[in-house]
Amino acid sequence: MLANANLDDEILAWIIKTSNIKNEIQPLPENIWRPRVMIVNTLEDRELFHEHLGSMTIFNIGTVRWVPVSLFPTTCQLDLTYYPFDQQTCYLQLVSIPHNAEELQFTVRFPRAKILDYMIHGEWDLKKTEVQTKLVYVGTTTRSLIEVTIVMKRRPTCFIFNILLPVVLLSFLNIFVFVIPAESGEKISYGLTMLLALSVYLSTVSGMIPRSSLTLPNVIIYLFLLLFLSLITVISSIIVVLLHNKKEKEEKQQGVTKTSSAPWGKVNYVRLAITSGPNTGNAPPIQYPEVKAALNKEHKVIQEPNINKYKMCTALLSYHFVEPQGKQ
Repeated sequence: MLANANLDDEILAWIIKTSNIKNEIQPLPENIWRPRVMIVNTLEDRELFHEHLGSMTIFNIGTVRWVPVSLFPTTCQLDLTYYPFDQQTCYLQLVSIPHNAEELQFTVRFPRAKILDYMIHGEWDLKKTEVQTKLVYVGTTTRSLIEVTIVMKRRPTCFIFNILLPVVLLSFLNIFVFVIPAESGEKISYGLTMLLALSVYLSTVSGMIPRSSLTLPNVIIYLFLLLFLSLITVISSIIVVLLHNKKEKEEKQQGVTKTSSAPWGKVNYVRLAITSGPNTGNAPPIQYPEVKAALNKEHKVIQEPNINKYKMCTALLSYHFVEPQGKQ
């Protein structure tokens, strides 16, 4: 901060009677009285201009021009509700603590602060500056205060292309998890990939935002909602895959039950035909017309009236392994 202050001190005035007398002098700053200026909103050394006193010029009319230089940090309350499209207003408050308003009165020559050698910042754009004086009450005394107002607006281009647009595209891709068929095996992995990507972007944005904000930014709420919806999507995908696998398993079990239970009624007829005759090596001719008709109807391989045990086993094997293939 570079200040250009004029101090009126009648004691330092002189009268010019001849041309040999100068109308201005430049003494050492240590030998001239100057006010102790302090900054109100800072967390470090509050006194300003005590290390770099700057230059002083005294004019014959009693005016002292003081140009001090100081570099100091200051605090500013941030409202990041509309981050990264926010606009911040910061204040610099300068006051002289040892002197009250009757002893020292600040006046402002220009309503705006002059920006000298201003360099364009990549993140902030300086919109407006304003300088005004106020009277503040400190205890029972009134003191003069200089307040410098600085209005800055954030440049959102970098944040939009690096964070916001990728998040919007990811949220759009997250919908297509329901298009992937359940039997492909990529349904759950696709949803988990989207969930992890949103988690990374949420942590990145949280690291970029100052932690001294009084309000929660809307972009954080938006990312959290997207993360929650992505979590719901993953859970829904898991449920869909489980139901699909359960239905497929039940269909396979029903198919096995049908193919295994159908021959047993026919085998009972065969057992009846075998056990009806004497216990000899060759089975006698079948004497039951209904059994013969059933066997000839269901088993096309049985053409002879006389069936022995060997031929009966061959018929059974042919039924289990040949006949189902023929029906397909």
